[in-house]
Amino acid sequence: MKKQSNLKPQRNILIVIMMLLGIRTYSYASDYPLDSVIVVNEDSLKTSIIKNGDENSYDDLISFNYDYDDTDLDYSLIMANNYHNGRACYFVYKGIMHLYKKYNVMVDSMTYSLPFSYLEKGVSYNSKECMDELARLYSDSTQLFFDRRKASKYTMMSYEIELKETLGEYIDLLMEKGVYANARVKHCGYDKFRSIYLGTYFDEESGQRELLESDVPLNVGDTIPIIYYRDSVNYVSCPVKYMNILCPR
Repeated sequence: MKKQSNLKPQRNILIVIMMLLGIRTYSYASDYPLDSVIVVNEDSLKTSIIKNGDENSYDDLISFNYDYDDTDLDYSLIMANNYHNGRACYFVYKGIMHLYKKYNVMVDSMTYSLPFSYLEKGVSYNSKECMDELARLYSDSTQLFFDRRKASKYTMMSYEIELKETLGEYIDLLMEKGVYANARVKHCGYDKFRSIYLGTYFDEESGQRELLESDVPLNVGDTIPIIYYRDSVNYVSCPVKYMNILCPR
């Protein structure tokens, strides 16, 4: 305990010296000994972004300022335009929209075209964040560009990226719980804003029609794999045509 108390003044002196030198820093683990404190120089992160397009430096910079939507917009633009970073495209979109709101700029279709173009660019760089945002926007029936088909498209693209990122977890789940795929969709609906697809399916085993929901687009006639949990609650995974992504045969 005595050793820790002696280190606190040293840590405080270090931080004061940095402040006097005009270095912008962030400090973590302030309640721990000096050798476990991580001090990050924001200026060095920005230099690394500009010169090298370093993705780790950009992620660190964004994580520091995540609550300020237009903070570091210039660095997001550099990463998006010069280094083809999909996540940066998403934050360019957020930053521009925040500026419009901040300065009370009316957002019409022409004004929206610039930030919207960065979402589309982010999709070309496989940004799940951009796909999710486009799915949300196209599924909003209050917007002029409401388009259920495009909402389905971007929802499915995002879903497939998520599957690839968590493939092992899904395979373990399917093998543990068991799956059958004899339920066919008889009726489909669509829930705005959330890209949730609702439908009624006919369960051949029970001979009953039941309601289901899915995070991916459903079509009448789709065969639906059902995962059975131990508590006997059904969870609908996705149309069977995507099962080879979940559990390759």
